[in-house]
Amino acid sequence: MSARESRPSKAEAAPEEFRGSEIQDTESGATTVVPTDRDDAGADPKTADEAHDKGRTVPTATSLPTYEELQIAGAMRVREEADFREALGESLSLGDLARLTINATTGLMLAQREDRKQLGREPFRPSVFLAASQAAILLLGRFEIRHVVPDGTQADDGLGLLAIYQDEGPLEGTYRRVDLGLLEELASELSPGHDKRWYAELERKLRTWAPRVSEMSDPDLVPMADCWYHYSTGEYLPFTSDRVTLSKFATRLPQTEPPVPEIVNADGTVWNAKDWFAETFVGVETLVLQIIGMCLRPAHDWRKMVYLTGKGLNGKGTLIELIRALVGVALVAMIPPSQFGGRFNVSQAIGKRVNLVDEDDVGAFIEAAAVLKQVISRDPVMMDRKHKDPIAVRLLMSIIVSINEVSQKFKDRTTAMDDRQVFVPMPGRFAGAAKNPAIKNDYVKRPEVREWFAYQALVALPKYWALEESEASLAAKDAAKADTDFTVAYWEEFGDRWERPFLPYDLLYAHYRAWRSKVNPGGKPEAQKVVTARLKELVDPEQWVVATNASGRDAELTLNQWLLTNEPVLAEFDYLPEVANWDYGTKYANGTYLPVPTEWMLKKEKARGFVRREVWVVYRADGRTPRALHVEAERNGSVPPPRASEGEIADVMTLIEIADRGEAMAAPSKELEPFSEEDRAANPGIKL
Repeated sequence: MSARESRPSKAEAAPEEFRGSEIQDTESGATTVVPTDRDDAGADPKTADEAHDKGRTVPTATSLPTYEELQIAGAMRVREEADFREALGESLSLGDLARLTINATTGLMLAQREDRKQLGREPFRPSVFLAASQAAILLLGRFEIRHVVPDGTQADDGLGLLAIYQDEGPLEGTYRRVDLGLLEELASELSPGHDKRWYAELERKLRTWAPRVSEMSDPDLVPMADCWYHYSTGEYLPFTSDRVTLSKFATRLPQTEPPVPEIVNADGTVWNAKDWFAETFVGVETLVLQIIGMCLRPAHDWRKMVYLTGKGLNGKGTLIELIRALVGVALVAMIPPSQFGGRFNVSQAIGKRVNLVDEDDVGAFIEAAAVLKQVISRDPVMMDRKHKDPIAVRLLMSIIVSINEVSQKFKDRTTAMDDRQVFVPMPGRFAGAAKNPAIKNDYVKRPEVREWFAYQALVALPKYWALEESEASLAAKDAAKADTDFTVAYWEEFGDRWERPFLPYDLLYAHYRAWRSKVNPGGKPEAQKVVTARLKELVDPEQWVVATNASGRDAELTLNQWLLTNEPVLAEFDYLPEVANWDYGTKYANGTYLPVPTEWMLKKEKARGFVRREVWVVYRADGRTPRALHVEAERNGSVPPPRASEGEIADVMTLIEIADRGEAMAAPSKELEPFSEEDRAANPGIKL
């Protein structure tokens, strides 16, 4: 902490409340009048003439200053004196200012003794101690003190922090918080014997009188260790008190491209930063540099969370340590994605710039992903605080997670969550001679290495405002989806194998449940509406469409018009009644097999679902269903008729006609709930 190098004029240095002859308390609204020229209105004319002959002003009850007003006046006189001396190159210590203020206040009070006696008032007894209000005035005159509010918070949430601008030293260019011991240190210099009440009043006065400002959140301005860097223009800007930040990154940004760092290993070989980076991040070099830049530009709305994936010693941990060193440990939070839903967990992220997670729970089910999405998207987050009211905060923080196995599953299955995730595959594995723990523990933390990577990410790399996912990254994302999203994995396995032109939602869910119990016996399948909604996002719109009616709602299609044959995909699980219900049975006659629907399908009658696009186009054009097309083909001779007796065919057609007339026990068309034992008993899988 230091005094400012050049002292502005009194009008510039004094807060707005001190200008003129009044000081206003911005919390209570009360106004304290600083005694300047005495207003003698109301004095007796005769007495005034006599007093004028004696060369002094007649006091009145309204013209006498209060004890506090004299204290403030004394502090303001000393503050002006300090400004004058500093302009001449003479600097007074805080202890000197305190003693001068006590003396000046004593002089003002003694000068009022005669006036107070004349009005029958007791003279003031000067204090030998500095008042808290006087200490606040002296500190505001000596330092640039601001009530700094984190970006995105409400004006009255009480989250602002008192901070003092630092114009030299390691914290140059930042506002240093006073609540971490700094204010106690300054208060002790001003009044060594102050108590807790005095200190609390000093802090209250400073909060009242210090200008309230928001922390800088311009996405283009990057507070590096030695300058502000303007990303769009490439300008290196000096630190000033007008650019408000409570922190800056721990790494300097070179003005010109530095040489590639080289460090001699213990065995005499040389470690080259550029070569190591290229060997470790094959196929994702540019993306990883952009991710480093993302961490240094947290105010930009990236809308991405990064997963570093891969098993073993492959460089994930080293990259995490590099980013931690670049940013600075004080600006790093460590909140796993699975814990963002915790009531008070996110409160520790205020003021942080990157969230680095070395590992999260394997297989964790992230149910409350709403807060995580808000942080990723830079939306305001309602944050609970212990014993305090909730507040709204916009966290400017990038999130990077290093994880061996991408096994986390989000309850939120929307594309919005998928779009927010970037996967960086790390296929390498360093073992034996290739393993060098010094890289992670030492090399990437050295200033020359950090500065080289900072320059590459912010200056050397072509300008970018979005992460450019490489082919390897997109492939890793697809693989992660299949690993963590059972519906994706299911459709990837069976989507291209269905032969029927119509896939009812109920059929797909029954088959999905059977497959899910096989691949994840201990897991609980999602509800049908969740799986159906997910499938609507996954199906290829060039191959499948959702059958809809004229009002745009999902349409119910008659099963005997759209399902004509058996479905081979169902064979694997046809031992389950709920799956077998949807397959066709067969009836042997005259040397051939005649496909026939199950009695359950005939009773169900209708269902909603997906239709092959080319079939749906024909139906919407002229109303021909797959059965109508089949009958037409039979008449044209393009489809050989089944070799069955006329009586057997008539038996099947009679069942179909009964269903068409609605005489069968038709089941209501609805999305099925998970099958119960009662469901199984009521819907036996009968094959004719």
